[in-house]
Amino acid sequence: MTDEPSRRMSEQAAQEHRHKPGDPTLAWQEVHRVQATDGRRSIFMQIGLFANPGNHSSITAGLHLVVGGLQKYPLVLCDNTLPVPAERWEFRSSGVWCEFVCEQPMQHWSYGLEAFALGLDDRRALLGKGYGHRIPLGWELDFLATAEADVGQNSYHQAGTVEGIVLDDAGQHDLEQMVATRQHWWGSGAELTVHAAAGAVDTAQPDAVGMPTPVGTLWVVP
Repeated sequence: MTDEPSRRMSEQAAQEHRHKPGDPTLAWQEVHRVQATDGRRSIFMQIGLFANPGNHSSITAGLHLVVGGLQKYPLVLCDNTLPVPAERWEFRSSGVWCEFVCEQPMQHWSYGLEAFALGLDDRRALLGKGYGHRIPLGWELDFLATAEADVGQNSYHQAGTVEGIVLDDAGQHDLEQMVATRQHWWGSGAELTVHAAAGAVDTAQPDAVGMPTPVGTLWVVP
């Protein structure tokens, strides 16, 4: 007979893992998002899987990262052409390696990155020709939960801290005790409208960075 702690751990692990697309007549997505700041520097990272209605056999992966406060301009990575891995949240392509790893369900995630980002003078540049300063960007980061996850319908979000190192062309930046929020959602139809509204940014803000995604424009304030 399974005891309550073991059952709870099993349920949490299942929520953290990849999910299969639902109703094939509807658009579907699954997204992991982390936002962290220490008041001076900020990190936004999002990886998502997207399927169009009527074609769930063809899934698109999108990686979107924004780092603020390290240089005079935000460092941005936007890639909507990543090969989709079979199971894990690990993505590789020319010039990009990114990994989201669940170390302990609802407690600890780690994040690895080796890539090239763009330093953007024009924060709308990626919605046009995509001009920017090519900057090497890497990190080894950890999210550690500071509260129980708030679980909803096919989703949850959780407060925590982010710590680790970020590397760019200026050297190594040590990050400690950044206040962070981690989100994970999956589903289709009306379920996704709730998450889009929760993450909405006023596009009139001059600091907002615009990035194309497989399902529209994502706006982030560094």
